[in-house]
Amino acid sequence: MPWYVYALATMVFAAAAALFHKRALGQVHALEFSAALSLASLVVLLPFLDLIDFASVSWPAFGIITISTLFGAGSFLLVTKAMRHLEVSTVSPWLALEPVVVAVLGIVLLGENLTWPQALGVALCTVGVFVLQHSLADPGLKGSFWKSPYVRMILLAVVCYSFAVIGDRLALGYYGVQPLAYLVVTEIELAAIFIALLFMRFDGWAGITHAYRIAGWFIVGAAILTVAHRFAHAEAVSLASAALITPIKRSAVLLVTAIGGELFHEHQLGRKIFASVIILFGVVLTIL
Repeated sequence: MPWYVYALATMVFAAAAALFHKRALGQVHALEFSAALSLASLVVLLPFLDLIDFASVSWPAFGIITISTLFGAGSFLLVTKAMRHLEVSTVSPWLALEPVVVAVLGIVLLGENLTWPQALGVALCTVGVFVLQHSLADPGLKGSFWKSPYVRMILLAVVCYSFAVIGDRLALGYYGVQPLAYLVVTEIELAAIFIALLFMRFDGWAGITHAYRIAGWFIVGAAILTVAHRFAHAEAVSLASAALITPIKRSAVLLVTAIGGELFHEHQLGRKIFASVIILFGVVLTIL
């Protein structure tokens, strides 16, 4: 299939996963959720073990995947913590800054090029995001938007994830790692990272058990959707430029903002949807 089909699938699955994440995070701690989700994701992948070509994961590729996973784990945990305290319609659109960072990193690190329409699309994504920062009535901000620790978490998460995307591109595109093998290795490493952190900072297995007991069905649903969007993303990245795929994936902000904002009765939803539409126009320009 063409790369943009996988990219669009990534968008839809990522949006649905974000709603499940927000629902579960209303009941459990961010790190408990991350560890429980990573284990559930591994269980979801078990039926596909016979299809995995682990021989495609060379040692250099394994090193790249590990570094990428570290950045990805940091990004996921930061976003998860921010989403626990802020409205999902506040957090999600800000993640659209990622295409800008990925585009710059793709040019600097991978020698990729952007056409003028694509550059304009990235610029529109940025404009749409900055529309959000003016007078947002999110109870979780508790004061100045830019001074909020959760906003800083989101921005740091965007940078971390952008580096992770560049690593994905190298592993899948340059080293030719099978997307399914890439996904399994990544999920194993994510589970190891989150479980280790949970044992170091909290109550280990008791925290994971607590997460499943309180929000088990939401975590299972999130795991299925997370595996689906990560697999679709891996397939897309193996076929096309990260600077093109990321804006399509992040256009999920429109779905998350509109549906999540309505579902969770969040503030200034109209303004957030307007900003998300600007971002969506930017996304369209990037795939012309």
